[in-house]
Amino acid sequence: MDINLQLRINQGIELANKKDYGAAIKIFKDCAKVGYDSWVQLNLANCLIKTFDDFEAARVLTEIINTEDRNTDILLKASHLAQVIYRFDLSLKACSKAYDIKPHSADIIAQLILMKNEARDSSRVEVLCKEMIGLVPNSGWPYNQIGIYYNSVGSFDKAFDAYSKAIELEPNLSFAIAGIVKSKKFDQMPLELIKTIDTALSQLKTPEEKARVLFAKSKIFNDLGMYEDAWTSANSANQLKARLSPFSKENHNNYVQQLIDYNKPESLSKSDNNSAPIWIVGMPRSGTTLIEQVLSGITDLYPGGETPAIDYALYSQFHGGSYLTAPLERKQLNSMATQYDSFFKRFANFQGNRVIDKVPFNFYHIGLFKQLFPQGKVINFSRNRYDIATSIFFENFSLMQNYTHSISDILSVYEGYTKLMDYWTNLYPESVLTIEYSDFVSNNAECIDKIYEFLNLEINHRVDHKLSQNHIETPSIWQARQSLYKTSIERWKRYPQMVDIVNSL
Repeated sequence: MDINLQLRINQGIELANKKDYGAAIKIFKDCAKVGYDSWVQLNLANCLIKTFDDFEAARVLTEIINTEDRNTDILLKASHLAQVIYRFDLSLKACSKAYDIKPHSADIIAQLILMKNEARDSSRVEVLCKEMIGLVPNSGWPYNQIGIYYNSVGSFDKAFDAYSKAIELEPNLSFAIAGIVKSKKFDQMPLELIKTIDTALSQLKTPEEKARVLFAKSKIFNDLGMYEDAWTSANSANQLKARLSPFSKENHNNYVQQLIDYNKPESLSKSDNNSAPIWIVGMPRSGTTLIEQVLSGITDLYPGGETPAIDYALYSQFHGGSYLTAPLERKQLNSMATQYDSFFKRFANFQGNRVIDKVPFNFYHIGLFKQLFPQGKVINFSRNRYDIATSIFFENFSLMQNYTHSISDILSVYEGYTKLMDYWTNLYPESVLTIEYSDFVSNNAECIDKIYEFLNLEINHRVDHKLSQNHIETPSIWQARQSLYKTSIERWKRYPQMVDIVNSL
């Protein structure tokens, strides 16, 4: 390489390290004109992502992936960058190409397994995990990945065996401990597993790992009807996480009011998009996954699961900023609707004409949804506030959902949810259907008929939710494949600690 060109590339890298991405982009583009170089293009793509130009970054990454046929390091870095901008299709293509070049690399296989899961391409996942086992026979991670795969498709016995092997190899692998308790309902005390959990709790270093294992322990106690012990374990886990990510009720209440103030009919434009996506919303643990399972077997519908599709569409216009500062123009709405649609079409298993988007917290953005998709429909799955609070309290949610660590905070968010849903229902009465969880489990056929009629589906085309092959990645991974049961109604009354909280309100 010409010495002057190398100096210019080094200058671009130095500017990027100083976060002067605009100047670095100019240098990398100038260098690319002199002669194609994958490392230059990789640095260019990284800087484009830093300046929120994801679409140009995707173009550059596509060029790298299509051109590079030797350097697996470049392909892996391209895969990671594509993952950052939610281009799981490009990321999968990059690491698949790297695997073809170097099929016996544990790092490449690990990234390939991860991206197959992200891109919803289940082909050869089990085979790849077994190849990984051959390369790192003393690691529990490949068995953990096999467990994740089997759990997601409902093969719980196989998942349990895989997680058991992972724990045998790495007893402190918190992800495997969390996974194994999700793969079965315990009817007797698993003494060896409890012993492993207690040992792990004494040895694990980070609060996140300890909390993950404490939630697993509370799940076992819940299965066995040891409700006070279950609460104690979950409470310890939540206290650990609350210290890492505090929640502000005031900020949340202000955000809810800001959404209501922004969404006034007289100031809202609409896109020209004729798609009719289906949003399933509600508080977490309200039963939204169950509704998606009911609909997932209908050929014309694609079960999108829980994805950041609406965030991706917003990001394409606002780069992480708020859309609530000024009315959206039709041109912006058309662009965002297109980006939203394209998000799902990149999944390997995409099919159908209508997307089911099951992100419970999309209830915040129903106003935006109706601007993007005037023909879109919303199913709101509602459940008793105390049952919701109890169920959330026992789940290990991400730190971003920082309200989940306190019953008081959960109930505060529930108030905001009901306030918004009342507002959206009044604003769009023909587009929002509310189903009560208690009605759904008590009068299932009647509720399903109501849903089918609301969505203009053939009522005689019912699907058994237990038989659905839909890929599930939510905390309801087990429950959504079981027969309907009423034991979750008034669940909160099983826990003396929760009864005391309710009585004190």
